[in-house]
Amino acid sequence: MNPNTDSPAPLEQPASRDAPLAGQRCAILLVEPNFMLRRTVALSARDLDVADVHEAASYEAALRMLGLRRFDGLLLAMAPELAGLDLIRQVREGKTWSAPALPIAVMTDTCDKAGLSALLELQVMRVLLKPVKARHILEVAAAIAGRRISAAGALAAAGTAGQAREVAVNPEALENGAGVIATPVAAAPPAAASGPAPVVQEYEATAVSPV
Repeated sequence: MNPNTDSPAPLEQPASRDAPLAGQRCAILLVEPNFMLRRTVALSARDLDVADVHEAASYEAALRMLGLRRFDGLLLAMAPELAGLDLIRQVREGKTWSAPALPIAVMTDTCDKAGLSALLELQVMRVLLKPVKARHILEVAAAIAGRRISAAGALAAAGTAGQAREVAVNPEALENGAGVIATPVAAAPPAAASGPAPVVQEYEATAVSPV
């Protein structure tokens, strides 16, 4: 939804889409069809003072929310993939109230070379391979918000889980002709106040496969 259309204006908009709203925590939109997963992440993020996670069960709901207010980050379940890419593209083209450089992370079942290329082109910062646990999403939300959460805090809030599997989001990953399935060996640094969280670069490759 374009803010320049005749759609109802948001109630509280900052002077700039790049400027945070004063006195508010980082606002992150989580687009995930699984109700329990969404709710666990949202409640845990609030309890740990990580961010205000707003929930959307579908792309249609996410588009409506993106057309009514600005967000500081987007966590997106990629199903179906084409609709997810279109949603990201609308953000990058400035067709929402959020900054075009909004930090975006996705959760997907598979990620082949073509899919990874498309995500790179749209400047997606993290790609998590499903199954994804609430703890994994919470850790990405914390990186976007520039907050640190203890392992004990994450476990207490979102339950136990193994390490998340990720696809290395960097150009070198494409040279192998497939996604590099990797496990991060260093925690992502907190997001800079003036821009999106940095792309995670330090990986320990566990497989190279045309996933």
